[in-house]
Amino acid sequence: MNILQSSYLKIKHWICKQHHLELKGAQLLCAAYSVIVALTLIMNPETKTIIDVNSPENTKNGYVYSNGSYRPVVACNAWEMWCLSFARISAFSMYPVLVAVFLSKCKATLNMIHKTQIALNFPRKC
Repeated sequence: MNILQSSYLKIKHWICKQHHLELKGAQLLCAAYSVIVALTLIMNPETKTIIDVNSPENTKNGYVYSNGSYRPVVACNAWEMWCLSFARISAFSMYPVLVAVFLSKCKATLNMIHKTQIALNFPRKC
């Protein structure tokens, strides 16, 4: 067995050993959603900064009009944009885990889950 085959087997063993792949997949989807929203909806592709898509004047003044109120632009340079992106990705990837923890603490929800086909994906002892 050469090095390539042994590393492939190690990776395959690691992937098969992982639990809750659905939860990890949901985390990746949420993180991808946050990146897509940040990069396509609120970022100017030329300057790589957050803009107000409805009013260039607001952007020039350093404000973004969102949900009926003016908010200051929080990221003006590349470092701040990187920090904002990291914070959004980590926050959005936590949502599926928080929902899973909340649902696992609800005894009525657990009883309902264990009486349906969904129980095949959850361990009996939570």
